[in-house]
Amino acid sequence: MFLSGVSMVNAAMTTQQAIDHFDITSVVFSGIAGGVDPSLSIGDVVVSDQWGKYLEAIFARETNGTFTVPPFLDTQFLNFGMIFPNETEVLRDGLSEPEDRFWLPVDAKLLATARGVATKVELSKCAGEGKCLSHQPKVVVGGNGV
Repeated sequence: MFLSGVSMVNAAMTTQQAIDHFDITSVVFSGIAGGVDPSLSIGDVVVSDQWGKYLEAIFARETNGTFTVPPFLDTQFLNFGMIFPNETEVLRDGLSEPEDRFWLPVDAKLLATARGVATKVELSKCAGEGKCLSHQPKVVVGGNGV
């Protein structure tokens, strides 16, 4: 277990260092990306069945009040202001050529484990006297993560 710090860059760098130095078979990442979903609250735990590499993006200029990508680039995703998420090139074991991907699946065995324990877990509403959430936190397994 290690603390990588804030940002995908730190998480990637720390994970790569661990892979380079240890015999790692699985990686479980904990973060706050679920915070972008308005149906979730602080304290909720989400285990996604896939995740999107949204930081690979096209940054567009605003012209006549509208953000549009340059004509020589293409994206299949809606924008967040000037930011248009985009696919990234990924090289996987067994493939000789890279492929363009946005959605990346999680490990099926780890997801099955999460599904198996999610119904048995009751998250605490309080982390000490006077340190309580205003709601009961929930566990959500499945669905897309970003």
